Amino acid sequence: MDFKNKLILAPLEGVTCMPYRMLCKKYGADIVISEMVNANAIISAAKNLRTKLLIHESERPVGIQIAAPDKESAVKAVKIIENSVDFININMGCPSRLIMGSGCGAALLSQPRKIGEMVKAVVKCTDLPVTVKLRADNAVRNCKIIEENGAEAIAIHLRTIDQKGAGKPDLELLKEVKAAVNIPIIGNGGVNSVETAREMLQICDSVMIGTAAMGNPAIFNLIKHGLKNEKYEMLSGPEQFLEFYELTKKYDFTDFVWLKSMSMYFTHGISGASRIRVKLSGSKSIDEILQIFEELTKNH
Repeated sequence: MDFKNKLILAPLEGVTCMPYRMLCKKYGADIVISEMVNANAIISAAKNLRTKLLIHESERPVGIQIAAPDKESAVKAVKIIENSVDFININMGCPSRLIMGSGCGAALLSQPRKIGEMVKAVVKCTDLPVTVKLRADNAVRNCKIIEENGAEAIAIHLRTIDQKGAGKPDLELLKEVKAAVNIPIIGNGGVNSVETAREMLQICDSVMIGTAAMGNPAIFNLIKHGLKNEKYEMLSGPEQFLEFYELTKKYDFTDFVWLKSMSMYFTHGISGASRIRVKLSGSKSIDEILQIFEELTKNH
């Protein structure tokens, strides 16, 4: 795995399912990662994990992100999933109270010994590249520990636990982290344009795009072409949604409530977006959602 000079799709809960990752890959993402999967759910073979663990060959290279409270559950989960993916990503950054309350995600950021033990154990148990995604809290110290224990790359969300998704990413911290370790550093947080991607890439090795890719998979090509000072004619949100829907239908990701929730993201930036979201929220079927987006496409 080469984690340098890449545009990477961030793991997004409830969003980065297989069809979504496929579309992001088609529109320029170099590397994609699944939404977070709980290690204990993998071990117990929870029924609701079927769709979360599906991988399509067109996605590669693709990683699965696991959230684990300890090294034992992390290792057990990795041994179950390792034959289907190209790398493992360990979540040490989710600020959700529920996730942190279970000892996973960002709860690990204040436990350097546990960080080292988990990374070391996972690296030892698999031949796959192991990466970690974390937050700004204690970042320099934690990144050194992660590197020392064998990880091949680190993605850092440049905001603290308390900030969650708000506030400007801390680029000064990114410089400190980059100077402290030798493995590739992937910057994350606030990358939503060619300019923000270029600014971050002047400091780190690759960038990870999350929120800005929700409802806009084509942002990867927009940034990729923009970094080369090339023009790129991007599809509208409604056009991208209709393509996304065809993939969900083909691969049986057709839960109505979820699809309605996903459809909202594809309205950002279009004229009358608030009014359109009201119509979508009142829709009673997938056919109604499709009709709304088909009309928007005609008017684009």
